[in-house]
Formats: sequence, C-alpha cells, structure tokens
Amino acid sequence: MSLHDPALAQVCLDLLITRPDGIYLDATVGPGGHSEALLGRLGGDARLLAFDWDSEVISLAQERLRAYAAQIRFFHTPYSRISAVLEEEAIPELDGILADFGLSSTQLSEAERGFSFQLPGPLDMRFDRRGRTTAANLLNTASADELERIFRTYGEERYARRVARRICEVRKREKLLTTDQLAEVVRRAVPTGKHRRIDKCTRVFQALRIAVNNELAELERFLAVAPGCLRIGGRIVCLSYHSLEDRATKLAFRAQSVADPDRSWLLRVLTRKPIRPTREEIHAHRTWRSARLRAAERVA
Repeated sequence: MSLHDPALAQVCLDLLITRPDGIYLDATVGPGGHSEALLGRLGGDARLLAFDWDSEVISLAQERLRAYAAQIRFFHTPYSRISAVLEEEAIPELDGILADFGLSSTQLSEAERGFSFQLPGPLDMRFDRRGRTTAANLLNTASADELERIFRTYGEERYARRVARRICEVRKREKLLTTDQLAEVVRRAVPTGKHRRIDKCTRVFQALRIAVNNELAELERFLAVAPGCLRIGGRIVCLSYHSLEDRATKLAFRAQSVADPDRSWLLRVLTRKPIRPTREEIHAHRTWRSARLRAAERVA
C-alpha cells in the first residue's frame, strides 16, 4: 500500500488546531496520515486519541506513528462511541475532532477485503471483522425490494430496481460470493451511458459497503454527540467523499448552530460551503477529487 498524502491535510490542521498542547481526536485514524500531520504541528505535551473500527489499519497507523507513541492512544472502536470512550478515559473535553469518512487506500488495495470491484476477491466489505454480516450474506438473503432500497438510498443508483432484480435472478442459479461475480451482474444490468463519468459498479459497491457497516447510522450518531465533547472554542473538522456523508454533516452542523434548550452546546459553522481540493491538488491526488471539508466551532 502507498501511504499517500492525507486529503486536504493543511486546510484541516489550519481549521482544527487552536491549542498546540491540547487533546485531540482523530475519529477515523486509518493508516495514520492525518494523525501524523497533526502530531507534527502540535507541541510535545499534546495528546491524541485515535479511533478506528478496522483493526488492520490501526496496526498500520501504530507502525507509522511510532515516533509519537508517548502522545497517542489507539482505540479499536467506531467513532459513534466517542462519548463512552471519553467517559471511560476520564477526559472531560477535547480541543479538536478530525473525522475523515473516506475509505483508505489500504482497504481498497487488499483484494480479500472485498471493497474494490477492480480486484477479484470475496464479497466481505466489513470494516470490523468482528461483525457477522458480510456483503455476500446481504446479497444472497435480502429481498429484491430491500436490495433496490439499498442501491437507491445509499448509492443513488438510477437503475437500482434493474440491478436488484438481476441479482435475484442470478442467485437462483449460484450464490454471489466474489467481487467479480457482482461486477459482472451490475455491468450487465446497467446500460452504458454516453456521459457516464464513473464506473457502472461504483454506486452499487458503495451502497453495499454502507449497508454492511451501517455507516450512515454510525455517522449520524457521531455527529449528534461529537460537538458536545468539545471545550468552548474547540473545533470539529469533517471530510466527506459522497453526497450522503456531506449532507448529513451539513445538516448536523446547521441544526446545532441554532440554540436548543435540550442541548448543552452551540456551534458556529466555519465553512459556509464545503472546501474542495483545487484542480492542481486533484491532478496530483486523484483520490481527493470528491473530498468535501466542513468545519465548526463550539461557542457555548
């Protein structure tokens, strides 16, 4: 795997850091790129908590961040457990929270994880291997209506019904167990468009991964509580890579920027529109092309 530059790292840090000696959280540490950049900017007394629900990328991050071992603690946990972990660790508040919701290049490049339609491998797609439901389980047991809902809701796939029906037809003859099997089904079901900018399989694989990991529910739980874990003046920075994540972030920040007697915090949105990579950055880093950054500050 190539430990590529983390997306929009300098912009993230400029928005995130308010106290060089503070306590920060990388809610999605992945292979450690953003954490490395963050620790490089913070002082020696700063502390960093690093969450991820994928134990394999945590191992990579631990190796990458050995020089900062005294300042960082790793947690094999989803980011939705932020409040519980802080309570367990007796940490009253954070100075900053960084969350990159993208899939890491490690996960995409390992065929046995099943995330990529470009590599033959088992249809797994679990971030946390402790989970029971794999993509194959879901594909071979869900009804056509449920599959259509998944592809339409989580992948915004125009031909969701057609793909779902085709899957149900094929699985009568054989179980769908590999990425290349699913890719072939999708390519046969989805017509070729003149102006299609992405591979036919992209939306279906995205939708299936989101469903397997219950990603949107996790994201909404995280966004509902994370700002309340900040000190006044602390900041949260979120990087999204598709419209569902970005919309959830935008709506959560907007809702929490309005006073509510049932909520103990108020946000000030720092990014009226999402920050996108420049053309030059996209040319240098293809994986950044869909990145959208939003940030907010706790003010009360």
